[in-house]
Amino acid sequence: MTGFDQLYFENVTKAVEQVETRTSAELVVAVYPQSGQYRDADYLSGVLFALGWLLFAVFNPWFVHPAQAIPFEAAVLFGLGVLTSAHVPQLRLCLTTKRRRDRQVRDAAASMFVVDGVGNTRERTGVLLYMSRLERQLEVIADIGIVDTIPPEDWSECLFALHNVGTADDPAEALLVGIDRLGDLLATTLPAGEDNPDEIPNQPRVSP
Repeated sequence: MTGFDQLYFENVTKAVEQVETRTSAELVVAVYPQSGQYRDADYLSGVLFALGWLLFAVFNPWFVHPAQAIPFEAAVLFGLGVLTSAHVPQLRLCLTTKRRRDRQVRDAAASMFVVDGVGNTRERTGVLLYMSRLERQLEVIADIGIVDTIPPEDWSECLFALHNVGTADDPAEALLVGIDRLGDLLATTLPAGEDNPDEIPNQPRVSP
């Protein structure tokens, strides 16, 4: 399986460069470990850990538990629950709703589209592929020059494939395949002309 390491992101940069030699569109790729904060989910995990221990200490029939130790042990279990959730992505997913995760990914992608200037290209042909690894979701935002030019059925088919990248068995490899597929579509509908400036840096936006 392909990993999200430095060599991988160098390959992403090369893939974006190859796409932009064939099309007048500007492609931006972002890969982030998560979108938004999940501290409340960590605290909920801590409460569940502490509550579980409290119920065991009070109602277990095997031995008498010292009452004075229970508050201290509950505090320790709370901290353990918080740390466990913070370091176990699957637990955070279990303690949050898909609706919330989807919203946070969309909001983060929309913010990057604006802040990174993807919507400020000369021909309004910027495309952002924003992948959030914790949520296993890839969000696509395209400027008006893309949406108005590509036939709706072709664009919908490409979007469907891209949205499946996050849930693929190997998301990193699937992202490279998705970039290449998007490049083929862009090259067909928005081919590069003689005046084809590189308006946005090709390096992917990443966060450790």
